Amino acid sequence: MNKQLSIIALGGILLLATLSCDRPNESLLQAEQLMNEHPDSALHLLEKVPTVNLSRQQYADWCLFTTQAWDKNRIIHSSDSLINKAMEYYEKQDNPSRLMLSYYYMGRVALDLNQFSKAQEYYLKALSVGESMQDYALLGRICSNLGMLYTYGGAKNRALPYLKKAETYFRENGDSTYLSLALRDIARAYDVLGHPDSSILSLQQ
Repeated sequence: MNKQLSIIALGGILLLATLSCDRPNESLLQAEQLMNEHPDSALHLLEKVPTVNLSRQQYADWCLFTTQAWDKNRIIHSSDSLINKAMEYYEKQDNPSRLMLSYYYMGRVALDLNQFSKAQEYYLKALSVGESMQDYALLGRICSNLGMLYTYGGAKNRALPYLKKAETYFRENGDSTYLSLALRDIARAYDVLGHPDSSILSLQQ
C-alpha cells in the first residue's frame, strides 16, 4: 500500500512539473509585447528572469528575446552563445516564425562579430524560412541587410534585387520610415555601381 501511495505521489509531482513547464512565463510574454515599442523595458524584464526555472522552450525564448533586446537597445553583441541556443532549439521544432527570427538575429550578431559571410548565410536562411509568411517588416529588414552586405562586400551586382525587395516589403507594411531608408540604400547601391542618375532619382523619392 505504501509503495502504491509513493508511486501515486511521484506521478503527481511529475504531472505538476510538466504543467508548470507548459504554463506561459508572464515575464517572457510581457517582454515580447514590449519589445518593439519599449525595448529597454523588455531588456529590464528579461534580466530579472530566473532562467534556472525555465522549460527548454522558455529558455530558448529567453535567449532569443535577450539577443533581440540587446540589438534593439544598440548593445554590441560580443558572443553568439545565446542566439546559438535559441537557434539550435527552434531548428528541431515546428515554429517557422521563431526559426526565422533566430536566423535573423544570428545574422545581426555575426555582423557585430565581423563575420560577414556568416551574416549573409543566416540572412539567406531567414529569408528562405520566411518568404511564405507575411512578416513584411522583418522580411524587409532581412533584404535590406543582405543588400547592404552585397553593396560593400564585393558582390555589388547582387545588391539591388534585395534592396528593391526590401522596398516592396516596407511598402506592403506601410512603414514610411523604413521605406525611406530602403530608398536611401538603393541610391547608395546605384552610386557604388556607377549610376548617379538612378541614385539621385531614388533619393528624390
